[in-house]
Amino acid sequence: MEEVRELAKDLSRVKRSDVLPWDEEKDAHEKEHEEGYELERTEGRDMEGVLNGMNGLGMQRELANGRLEEAMDDLESRLKDLEARVKASR
Repeated sequence: MEEVRELAKDLSRVKRSDVLPWDEEKDAHEKEHEEGYELERTEGRDMEGVLNGMNGLGMQRELANGRLEEAMDDLESRLKDLEARVKASR
């Protein structure tokens, strides 16, 4: 069970923007309308931002080292291994 928790934690560090191609249309639209939409600041949102930043540090290190593909391959391999073991135990 600990392995499942660890894998879930590692998977949660992957951001959508880490794996999807850059949305050039969205970027162009934001530049056209220089005023960005921002949610009202609350203590909860501020804390969520801090936690998201801390949780993403590991994956950001992988990105900085140019090892995103390697990190994603490792996560995929661990997930497939876990899936196979669960299926085999049924």
